[in-house]
Amino acid sequence: MEASGLLEAQRALEDESRALGIARYRQQRSKWTAILGEGVDEAALPPGRRLLRLALRPTIDAIAEFLKAAQQGRAGRKHSAHKLLEGAEPEALAYLTLRCSIQSGVQRDRIQKAANSVASAVIGHLEAEALRSMNKPGALGLERSLNDGPAPSGRKLALAREIYRREGVALDWSPKERILVGTKLIELAADACGLFREVLVPEGSGKRRRTYQCLELTEQADEWLERQHARCELLDPIPMPMVVPPRPWTTPFDGGYLDPPPGTSIVRHNTRPYLDELENAEMPRVYRAINQIQSTAWKINRPVLETMRTLWESGGTLGNLPSRDDEPLPGKAPGFRDRRACPQRMEARGGQDPRPQCAPQGQAAGADAEALGG
Repeated sequence: MEASGLLEAQRALEDESRALGIARYRQQRSKWTAILGEGVDEAALPPGRRLLRLALRPTIDAIAEFLKAAQQGRAGRKHSAHKLLEGAEPEALAYLTLRCSIQSGVQRDRIQKAANSVASAVIGHLEAEALRSMNKPGALGLERSLNDGPAPSGRKLALAREIYRREGVALDWSPKERILVGTKLIELAADACGLFREVLVPEGSGKRRRTYQCLELTEQADEWLERQHARCELLDPIPMPMVVPPRPWTTPFDGGYLDPPPGTSIVRHNTRPYLDELENAEMPRVYRAINQIQSTAWKINRPVLETMRTLWESGGTLGNLPSRDDEPLPGKAPGFRDRRACPQRMEARGGQDPRPQCAPQGQAAGADAEALGG
């Protein structure tokens, strides 16, 4: 193939690598949608995390000012919420409020649902901190169990609530108190950062027509998120082999692919001062070594490839190759009985715990944290 044809083929490969990177990023968003439902958890994706960081400081200041004013007895809306937040750090309250509100804003949840989401996160944080102060090993075990996986199961959450109850740190807020705390924190965050707002949404028609309040992102915040997602799609292409020699490196930023993606550098480092230091450093031997390695062409060893294909297609296990057929699963052991039971089953049996006698109160969290991981 002529040089011009190779260049065209290389540019086509780089276009394909960008397209594959875009597809992978969108699949990542779809994975979160499958876990959490429509309205993906934006605060868990790079644009959402950046948005949360930008809004964190003003929200912390607003919450700190509210708590201070309420403690001093100054007048204000929903100041009774501060009694339920006694001892909570403004930093944690701001983070939890923004994390829940960004997701609720994307999903356009009803304000009651959004407030309950914030209140549940705050309650979980306060209970975990109270348990940590009483029983640190048990709290750490519980935290590891709840964080093991993309999202804790309903059984794990129910057992965690039972642990908090046994340790005497469970908070029993009424539905009215949940709405009070949640809506107050959402209002403070909305006023401080302007990312979301409460809007009236009509529902039904005729005599059945009603309106309800929902939380949604502002138009500016929604557009910003979409622009950031479009940018992120282009930042992580899937590397493809080249059919022409790579561009030689003369600085930390100018080698490799013909059209390198934004942010390409010779080292995996995200600290700009360090990259600036490298750019001004004299490294001719380093560049020569890297250029020599990357310009060394490679090819498939076809005899070895054909041998491996033949072995695989025949289903043999020569040379410790894995079998193409899965091994049959062993049957259940004789006499096996699953003795695990969730708190709901305990209640159905009149409060009788089918498991062995529980450990003393101070050891309950550590023992049940191990049960969560089972």
